[in-house]
Amino acid sequence: MTEKASFDIALPEGGKPASKIKRGCIGFLLSILVPGLGQVYNGQLIPGFVLGIGFLAFQFLAVLFRLPFQFRTGVVFLVAVWTLQLAAATHAAVVASRQAKTGALPRHTWRSYAIAAAILGTVVVAHSGSPDRLLPVRAFNMTSKSMSPTLIVGDHVIADMGYYRTHSPDRGDVIIFKMPITNVLYTKRVIAVGGDSIQGSPGVAILNGQTLSEPYAIHDPDEVPYDAETFGPVTIPSNELFVMGDNRDASYDSREYGPVDASRVVGKVLFIYYSRVDRSRIGRAIQ
Repeated sequence: MTEKASFDIALPEGGKPASKIKRGCIGFLLSILVPGLGQVYNGQLIPGFVLGIGFLAFQFLAVLFRLPFQFRTGVVFLVAVWTLQLAAATHAAVVASRQAKTGALPRHTWRSYAIAAAILGTVVVAHSGSPDRLLPVRAFNMTSKSMSPTLIVGDHVIADMGYYRTHSPDRGDVIIFKMPITNVLYTKRVIAVGGDSIQGSPGVAILNGQTLSEPYAIHDPDEVPYDAETFGPVTIPSNELFVMGDNRDASYDSREYGPVDASRVVGKVLFIYYSRVDRSRIGRAIQ
């Protein structure tokens, strides 16, 4: 025997049904913000709960299988998320408008509020502490040429904001870190880690006595030769990183301000998802 939701026939003064547009908009907005809330608003308690928790579970599984961390699977993931949100919101809006038209409005009881609170509580817990906790990717726009040609002005990139929770920064990683005092975000490449010895001479970097092969690095003939091109040797303290830009003559980096504490690293750059300058760069993995 199927249990049915309880509804009231609610007619305001004048005998006119509740506004279809108003109820439809409320249902739509609730499910756009948190899928499932619009269904709870419409008295569809079990579908609302399943949709709300299922939407979070889908994001968790997508991260577990690393779908957002590559360009192609990331596009599929994003389209799926938007489609689910729009479908849930449209369904909530249609049902809410139909209820208003017929006057069969749901009677909200403690169960309605309990399920809504459970959905919202789960969302809050999932995102507590950091907006990147559940879905640890974030978009950034490159505004400096210091990482050219790997990253140029106008590139929009996706960074993994959770990678260094379980990994240590390694040589060659393109990282995002906070500068001391200002907390301004910089993007550079890790050249040396704690315990390494690094020095520079015109056109080359020497790590632990060996000349580095750096196919990513350039020396821009249009730039004034960098004053700090010759430096070191410098021994990097434990838990610190020596970082440099790939555009060696146009980068303000560890040659000037010294090693960066590893605790200031917030993300690892993964790929370019859009470029205002060169569309062929879209989807390029950062190495």
